[in-house]
Amino acid sequence: LIMKTFAKTIKLFLKSPQIILAYLVLLGVSNVGFIDLYKAFVTEYEKWGEQGTDAIYFLGDMGYLCCVFFVFWVFISYEYFRKSKEAGIQENLDCLGARGSIFYLHQLGTLMLAVLVFSANVSVYMVVGYFRLHFPPVLTDQIFKMLAINVFLLSVGAVFCGSAISQIKNRFAGYGVALALSFLMIWELIEPIAGG
Repeated sequence: LIMKTFAKTIKLFLKSPQIILAYLVLLGVSNVGFIDLYKAFVTEYEKWGEQGTDAIYFLGDMGYLCCVFFVFWVFISYEYFRKSKEAGIQENLDCLGARGSIFYLHQLGTLMLAVLVFSANVSVYMVVGYFRLHFPPVLTDQIFKMLAINVFLLSVGAVFCGSAISQIKNRFAGYGVALALSFLMIWELIEPIAGG
């Protein structure tokens, strides 16, 4: 029964056009962004060597990109949790009492799988950048911290935000809260850039 419920949540994710499209756009945009970033730093490195290319900036720019992807995760998780409500799945399972909460955990599990795929994708660019740009060994810990915090935990936090926002009954009000949260997140990034 548990595996069947988990399979249903994965199917719900894959068969919802707006959710799978948003996820594919997230992967596409992230790959384009990381490839452009990688090419820019490799070109700089080939031209100036270690004097002109500071590896910490590469990591910093990747961190900014990951914060932008927070917005995608909020909307993906919001839509995904709303989908189960619209399909009436959650209400049916709530009648079962404690077993109904398993569906919510399976939804989270499905989104965590999607987050892991995204995190693995980002880690490839970080590892390739690490070797290609000849990062100093002192930055090795920084890469692991960045993958854990800026990529994985930030995505997980966005999933939980989307889950909480999906509890708002009015769809447009939910989108309003998600947009406001996304704007705050983006503003936190833009403000220091504008100040600089």
